[in-house]
Amino acid sequence: MQLWAAVKCDRTFLTFTLQLHRNLLAGETGTQIMGVAALLLFILSITGIILWPG
Repeated sequence: MQLWAAVKCDRTFLTFTLQLHRNLLAGETGTQIMGVAALLLFILSITGIILWPG
């Protein structure tokens, strides 16, 4: 993560896209929403793998 510390983070397209990807442009609340969504996706994936063989 040292590389990101050296890069000047201004309002570029890359910065915007990164913030959208990580936290929905909503700060800490967006990070928590993304965490819950990732957990639900993980649970859904595991149950799908278990149920697939039928």
